[in-house]
Amino acid sequence: MHLEPGIIVVGIAVVIFYFRFIQLRGRKKKTIRKEEEEKLSPQQLAKKKKAQKYGAKPLPKEETPQITYQVKSWWIFGIGIVLSCLAVAVRTSTLVPQPYAGYWWVVGALGILILTFSLK
Repeated sequence: MHLEPGIIVVGIAVVIFYFRFIQLRGRKKKTIRKEEEEKLSPQQLAKKKKAQKYGAKPLPKEETPQITYQVKSWWIFGIGIVLSCLAVAVRTSTLVPQPYAGYWWVVGALGILILTFSLK
């Protein structure tokens, strides 16, 4: 399989999208952990931190809250999806003039990056 520069650029955009998900998930887990620590009394918090220092595993929780992602603007999110689908159409279509079909990756990468930053 021949790797074109466009495929590499779109692949990098997808990796950025994935790392953004990891960043959002880490932020939300940290927020949840801080909220749980604020509910504990100072004695319980000191006891928990001391146990963690010596390698104790945390107690299992009844429920683990599911991390959800929110969309900042549905219009922008929709534009990102349309651009990504348009990139696939331009790449596979014979109706698009050849000089323009070579730049399908610009539209695809832009669509993926718009999707990336429309989440919070």
